[in-house]
Amino acid sequence: MANNTELDITKLRYVLYARKSTEDEGSQVNSIDDQVRSCLEYAENNGLHIVKIIKEEKSTKKYNNRTHFIEMLKGFPTQYEGLLSYHPDRIARNMRDAGIIIDMLKSR
Repeated sequence: MANNTELDITKLRYVLYARKSTEDEGSQVNSIDDQVRSCLEYAENNGLHIVKIIKEEKSTKKYNNRTHFIEMLKGFPTQYEGLLSYHPDRIARNMRDAGIIIDMLKSR
């Protein structure tokens, strides 16, 4: 029997994650502040409750160098249940990071 209970996304606690691609300010399309501002506007318009904002401001070219990303992952599900980001490419820097997020989604 299918579960007909719909999830009320306005009841979830969200973490907002913003990351810049490069340390070269001139080549960054959307600054971290722009990403945060856009996400906060989206959250307000859709009744989402942001409990934490995490900004990854340093270049993270090397594997396993995303300290704030790791911090964010550790917060699930005790501190927050939802993730909001400007674009999916802001979350996953590589296939391993994407796999971690996908695995978390599948286990819910």
